Amino acid sequence: MTPLTQAEAFAAIKGAFRLFLRDRNGLAYFRTDGPALLNSFWAAIIVMPGWYLLDYLTESGIWMDVPFIPGLVMELAGYSMMWTVWPQIMLLIVKFLDRDDRYNIYIIAQNWMAVPSVLLYLVTVGGATITGQPDLTIQIVALVSAIWILFYHFYVLRVSLKVTAPIAVGLVLANFVLNVILLDIRMVILMG
Repeated sequence: MTPLTQAEAFAAIKGAFRLFLRDRNGLAYFRTDGPALLNSFWAAIIVMPGWYLLDYLTESGIWMDVPFIPGLVMELAGYSMMWTVWPQIMLLIVKFLDRDDRYNIYIIAQNWMAVPSVLLYLVTVGGATITGQPDLTIQIVALVSAIWILFYHFYVLRVSLKVTAPIAVGLVLANFVLNVILLDIRMVILMG
């Protein structure tokens, strides 16, 4: 993987936030060549502290109940799978949809969309947790945030792959189900 420059990271994050605000011009902030595709996976490293902080704040980190080293190894393996399985599946889907030429821009936008998504969860769910809100309030805030992020992914699919709304809905649902399965696999492995 080529080194990610600060300028490239800032441009990509700005593009992700523009898309988050439903501005299709956000795509213009992304390079679409092979190195940019690989560099978009740096988003996984950038958001990792926020992801695990949220895990800690909400006490949903099942890895906290297992010995540190095995838990860390399994957690990192699960985190890596969440970042790599969907792009592999999308290789097949874009061929089926005859959108091969749009694969790079979609994966780049989809990877970088993690930055505003994790930030949204940290501000909303993390904020509700830190301020001691009741569990029901936290669950409602988490649900509203999740719905916003599903719509965000829908929008990224529509503008990057240029697919119809029903196809985008199907892909959002497929990605959601895949993530639930991967999280369940992670739980089974960690809890033995």
